Amino acid sequence: MCPMSRRPAESQGVPDAPFLLRQTAVELAQAAAALIQQAMDQRWGSEAAGSALIEKAPGDWSSELDAAIEEHLRQLVAQRHPGHGFWGEEGHEQRHDLPAAATGQAGAALEPAVVWIVDPIDGSANFLRGYPQYSISIAAVQAGEPVVRRSGSMALEMAYLAAGRLDVFWERGMGAWDAAAGVLLIREAGGQVWALDGLPWWQSQALAAAAPGVRQAWGQLLAPLGSASAGLAR
Repeated sequence: MCPMSRRPAESQGVPDAPFLLRQTAVELAQAAAALIQQAMDQRWGSEAAGSALIEKAPGDWSSELDAAIEEHLRQLVAQRHPGHGFWGEEGHEQRHDLPAAATGQAGAALEPAVVWIVDPIDGSANFLRGYPQYSISIAAVQAGEPVVRRSGSMALEMAYLAAGRLDVFWERGMGAWDAAAGVLLIREAGGQVWALDGLPWWQSQALAAAAPGVRQAWGQLLAPLGSASAGLAR
């Protein structure tokens, strides 16, 4: 795995833009997935599992793979964002709260304003038993709020909303081919889909959707984005 290089904006002291954080999150997830796949190819979860188990607390198990992935991601973050913090489940950091700067508190200029929170394998017990119900959890936190989390598939997220697994959704910069099936699923499930830029959904570059009962609240939160999108559309 090649080290991730810093972007010019960061070297000049420009605050991290959301798209840079999102790109880092994708790169971290891909790195973790590659390590998991490598371990599966080496039959980590079968014959070798007994020697790799770590009992963190009664009934709370992880593996050497969890720790190895987390350390790898920690190093990648340090290379990509030298000024960022890192908070991982397997690192057992003594602090049980985010650095003050990451929560938006004043007087914490020397602490990282962005903290990456990582669970390298969420669902370790399932993974160790060969049950494919686990995931890699990665988020960047600024001012006490997570700011990067996407599945990377608009169609899948819209399907999840229709199935009741998500309550709200929005996307911009997509095409009709990304949205068509999801629009149908959400509407047939009783949800609502609308264009933030005022265009028909098949022409829109900014779609939003909501489960029944949350349309108004979600629309209010997205109102500033709608104004910006409408301006771009005109």
